[in-house]
Amino acid sequence: MKLVKFSIPDQIEAWEKLESAEGIEVKGVYRFDSFVIVKYSSMDERVDRELEELEHVKHVAGQVSKDQVLPTLKNATQRELYLLEKYNIDSYTGNKVWEYLKLKVGGA
Repeated sequence: MKLVKFSIPDQIEAWEKLESAEGIEVKGVYRFDSFVIVKYSSMDERVDRELEELEHVKHVAGQVSKDQVLPTLKNATQRELYLLEKYNIDSYTGNKVWEYLKLKVGGA
């Protein structure tokens, strides 16, 4: 996530160019009297962040893959509670880990 400041009216064209650039996602525009601050991210940053998340999911999946109780749990809520209690894994990450484990078992 990056922040950039544009003075008004001198840099309006640069601001508009940033907002219309391919691969740029504007997260917020904060307007002040003589300038605006634009909060944005680029496609490269988002891809890097998702790759980091995938590596984390793989690491956690490696830790819980040998767990004997996890596959016997009947639903997502039970898995979420179990992963939180035993491994201190939040539900979002737990769901990703479970899907990754299913992918590895199905793909193996």
